[in-house]
Amino acid sequence: MFLPPFSATTASYREPQYFEAGPIPAPIEAAPVPFGGGPGGAGDGVGSPWWSCGSPGANGGNGAGNGMLASLSGLLGSLVNALQQLLGGLGAGSSNGGGNTFGGNGYGFGGNGYGFGGGYGGGYAAPGQTFSNVTISSSGDPHIAESGTQLGPNGAQSVNQHYDCMTSQPDLVSADVAGGYRVATTVTQPNAQGVTWNQSATVDADHGRERVTMNNDGSFSVSQDGRSLSLARGQTLDLAGGETVTENQNGSLLVSASNGRGGSIATTLSASGGGVDVTTTAQHLQLGGSVVQHP
Repeated sequence: MFLPPFSATTASYREPQYFEAGPIPAPIEAAPVPFGGGPGGAGDGVGSPWWSCGSPGANGGNGAGNGMLASLSGLLGSLVNALQQLLGGLGAGSSNGGGNTFGGNGYGFGGNGYGFGGGYGGGYAAPGQTFSNVTISSSGDPHIAESGTQLGPNGAQSVNQHYDCMTSQPDLVSADVAGGYRVATTVTQPNAQGVTWNQSATVDADHGRERVTMNNDGSFSVSQDGRSLSLARGQTLDLAGGETVTENQNGSLLVSASNGRGGSIATTLSASGGGVDVTTTAQHLQLGGSVVQHP
């Protein structure tokens, strides 16, 4: 409540004096964020849905303007993959097995056949698709490819997909063997055209206790329980989780594992053209990861 000033000499109230408000400053408007338009990146015409992966500058986009889109797309893609994996986990119980959801003898989660939980520990990653054979790769800037034979309720069917994905993939492909076998990539910062490459690629297993990383300069590291292990060309190390790692004569690394029942997975990591090329092959396994879950 406003009280007008009191005058001691006249013992009466004086008319209050009010200040006049000055002109209201114009609101500050944010500068428009550049999006689309402009010179295209070094895209190769291999596309992907905008929500599935996030590819700054891919297929002719503007690199500087699409940085935010890449982050949002990557986040949305992760959410979509998580939902797909969750729904798959709820429905992947005793489909061909004879037991309950987490102990069936067929393709069930944690099963004893080719199930995605069959092996060491069970449940390291969410269920995905069962394959008799498949090859999954991430190469160049980065091009993602998946080809092979998938097994499902209607029998075997061929899989052959290709798309660009210029964001890091914390779960490119995974399998529940050797205590949890997972392949991940980390990309470089986008160049002026918004193009990235795999700066490094990592295969970890045995619940993260064992890790093999290849960098885009050809250097690599092998660790077990936090201890660095040395590896020479032509040498193979047997790690405690059940996988092996070999340095080939050309400097590439091969990380292999199996479940002892005919299922196997192997990943080759090699530095090439400023990036790390990743090629994973698997037989008679159920796989998870962003490539398998890609629509």
